[in-house]
Amino acid sequence: MEPMKSMEPMKGSGPWWPQELGQPSTSGGQNGMRYAFFPDKQRLLVETDGNLTTYDSGVAADVKLTRSPIES
Repeated sequence: MEPMKSMEPMKGSGPWWPQELGQPSTSGGQNGMRYAFFPDKQRLLVETDGNLTTYDSGVAADVKLTRSPIES
């Protein structure tokens, strides 16, 4: 019996979004859905089961979102 060959490393996939959007500030996905957010372009891309939808986020790149404490 021959020893098992070592497994080849998995190759990462390249960007799935249009290159003119640049690099997203965040991206991820699971269960047939993935997303990428581009604050500089004010775009959110969501791909669900191969269907790509682009949303205008309306969030400017220089806007900082913060949470305020809840007053009792």
